[in-house]
Amino acid sequence: MTEGLSETEAVAGNDLLCAIGNAITCWQGIEYTVCEIYLSFFPKMLRDVPVTAFHAIRTFDARLTVTDALIKRFCNESDITQWGTLRKEIGKRAKVRNAVAHGMSSIFGTKPNRKWGIGTSPYDLNNFQGSGHQNDYYSAKELQECSEGIIALTAKLDAFRASLEENSVLQSKLFLQQTDAEKNNRIARVIAHTSKKT
Repeated sequence: MTEGLSETEAVAGNDLLCAIGNAITCWQGIEYTVCEIYLSFFPKMLRDVPVTAFHAIRTFDARLTVTDALIKRFCNESDITQWGTLRKEIGKRAKVRNAVAHGMSSIFGTKPNRKWGIGTSPYDLNNFQGSGHQNDYYSAKELQECSEGIIALTAKLDAFRASLEENSVLQSKLFLQQTDAEKNNRIARVIAHTSKKT
């Protein structure tokens, strides 16, 4: 990355690479915590199956949709509203994450003080805007601010997860439904076993 660059440009390029790595690493906190929110709807002793199913879902947006469904089905209005706010913030942060993960770095300006940025590739046909101007790219400083925002959002998501796990009404609702399902399963086995004898 340093070939043909001034020392200032090379340092700025390395700063951008560090900021990219930091943003991607911080984003993992969001994905992990969303999975933990999803898992809060399942008994702690039986989480192997739901976590396997969750990670078999290929896109993060689809994983959010599954989590949305559980929250809308089992949570109270206050939790649904809080999740809606968090979900919007996830979407806002995801745009930056996607630009970083799937984007292209570029250098702008004139030597020896050109500036580096990363953004959606101007060749991305799904989002073609054709500009490729510096304003369409994130600087190292903007990525650092984004990483700080991602860390703060992860903390909010984790607090939401904790509130779900501490919500005795929700947990008893989930436990009772599971108990009813287990009873129905036992009844079905008894019926199947009985019908085999006749």
